[in-house]
Amino acid sequence: MKTIVRRSAMAASAVSLALMASACGGEESTEPERSTTNSTSAKEEQQAAEPKGPTAAELKSMLLKQGDAKGLELGEKDEAADVYAQDSSAFIKADKQACLPLARAFMALPQGSPDATTGTGGVRGLPKKKHYDNPSEGMEAMEKSFGLLAKIRMEMISLSSYHGQGAAQALAGLKKAGTQCSQGFTATPTKSFPKQTDKRQGMDGGFGDGPVKFSSVSALPADWGDESAAWNITLPEQAGSDISVPVRVAAVRKGQVLALFSTTSFNPAHKGQLPEKTIAAQLAKLN
Repeated sequence: MKTIVRRSAMAASAVSLALMASACGGEESTEPERSTTNSTSAKEEQQAAEPKGPTAAELKSMLLKQGDAKGLELGEKDEAADVYAQDSSAFIKADKQACLPLARAFMALPQGSPDATTGTGGVRGLPKKKHYDNPSEGMEAMEKSFGLLAKIRMEMISLSSYHGQGAAQALAGLKKAGTQCSQGFTATPTKSFPKQTDKRQGMDGGFGDGPVKFSSVSALPADWGDESAAWNITLPEQAGSDISVPVRVAAVRKGQVLALFSTTSFNPAHKGQLPEKTIAAQLAKLN
């Protein structure tokens, strides 16, 4: 299974032209035409007055690093952050447009139109014989004994910064998708899907060369930050495998930042278990 990342493109805003005032009492108006420059200035002033989120550099400093979350192996070199910095607006498509936010959240991809995004990925449950420079080394060791693979959990985390009500609106859109897509959906990587190895950061998105069908979506309890939501997304048995993979997704808004967490496990017993320790560690760095 291959790993992907996604970053939304900024939408351009249009400024309407001012209309000339109508004549009073049939007399020709002497009021001068309003300048579009004034309208533009007003728009810029309004945007300037809106609360701003952290810059890209500030977000990167807030993102979890190796050692911040006990038991989570992120690796010495975080290559995933470079991919999250790309424009990933066209990486994934969904058979139901209403479910696209969930398809993106499955990979902890940013929602809406953020001003900046960063992210990382890692693994819990690696053998404790040594520290792995890259979590994929530990995964390769565990794959030699497939029974041990069920003990690991792959986690992805992203932070996105918004201005104004952007973060709240992005979370609202994700919540709406969670309600509308309870019967499942199908996600497919597009031609712009990054062709990179699945060894980076231990991240494994579940995407091969074709579509991936999720059979159901159900809400999970969530109470973090200013507002939050979480879901269990069922990835049923795929061709050539008899393993049903439970995926948990959590979204937490804290001020102008929306944090996304996606956890995948090969162990059906992990169904419904959210990455509580990872979420707590990440939110602590957003204070």
